[in-house]
Order: sequence, then structure tokens, then C-alpha cells
Amino acid sequence: AIAGTAPLGWGLEDDDEVDALGDATFAAAEKHGVPIYVETHRATITQDIWRTVQLIKRRSGLRLNGDFSHWYTGGEMPYGTPQRKWEYAAPAFERVRFMHGRIGTPGCMQVEVGGSFEEATSREYVQHFMEMWTLSMVGFFKDAKPGDVFIFAPELLQPGINYARTFPDSAGNPREESDRWADALIYCELARACFDRAQQQAGG
Repeated sequence: AIAGTAPLGWGLEDDDEVDALGDATFAAAEKHGVPIYVETHRATITQDIWRTVQLIKRRSGLRLNGDFSHWYTGGEMPYGTPQRKWEYAAPAFERVRFMHGRIGTPGCMQVEVGGSFEEATSREYVQHFMEMWTLSMVGFFKDAKPGDVFIFAPELLQPGINYARTFPDSAGNPREESDRWADALIYCELARACFDRAQQQAGG
């Protein structure tokens, strides 16, 4: 295995319980010789930026799987000044080594992004995700050693678990709003653009 990723807890834990889960993750990774990345996920110990940054202050060795749709939608990140939130979240972005590619809006965690790279990048919410992805990749480049990898895995999930939205077609049958396979290809184009931008910003 290259790596493992896991959401931890239920979001109801106090600091001692959160730290115990973090320590158990470190121990499991060391025991099995496989890095384990804690996923930024709603209803877990990393459900919001503030809790995640506080955990990092206590457990700086933590490495993350960034699924930022949970923060962006759950925390209404565009409210106020999003870039101020990026600044606060810097310790988290710096520790992302695995990414679940999913893009949401302030009101929905998984939406279509447009039929092309050009259409996608014209949308503000897509631009916000590209900023977060780029910041995470810069963190990787600044810390990477020979042989290290950054994993980008599009995670576009089906309607049956309340992710992909459906709308009635002309016959009244529910249809997904977009082709998730085609969306994943656009996601990869977006991620490559972020990767190239991050490499330049990191000086490499």
C-alpha cells in the first residue's frame, strides 16, 4: 500500500480524546509502515479549520487528506474574506499529502464544474478550490524528499449516498446533473494546473 486515509471520531470529542485518536493514528502508521492521512471531514475531529489547526498545534506531525468540500460547504468559507481563512488554515494546508478532489459551493458539497477547463476556471467557487489545492501542493513541495508523492484522487460520489445531485429529465426521471467520469477528467486538469503553479511558487 502507498498510503491510508481515515476520518477520525464523530466531532463530539474533547481535546484529550482528539489527541488520543491522533496518537493512535501515528502508532498504526508506524506499526504497518504506511503513512495514514487524517481526512478533513465533516462530523469528525477535523470538521472545521479551527479544530484542525488546534490539533496541529498539539500534534505537529499530523499529515492530512484534504477534502476541502467539507470545510467549504460546512463552514460557509466564502463568507467574509475567504483569503483570511486560507491564512488561518495555513498549518493545515502545509500538511496535506493526499487530496480527495471534490468541489462544492457554499450550499452543496458536490456540484458540476462545467463542461471544460475554461468553463470551470471561470467559476468563483472553482477558483477558491484551486487556491486551496495550490496552497496544499506548495506545502508538499517545500517539504518533499526524493521519492515522496502527492496523491490527488477525484472523489465524486453517487446519488445513493446523497452526494451527486439529481434533477428530473423531460420524462420526469431523476438524472445526475453531470457525468461524474467527465467531471473527474476536468478535475485532473485543474489539479495539474495547481501543481504546476505550486511548483513555481515553491521555487522548484
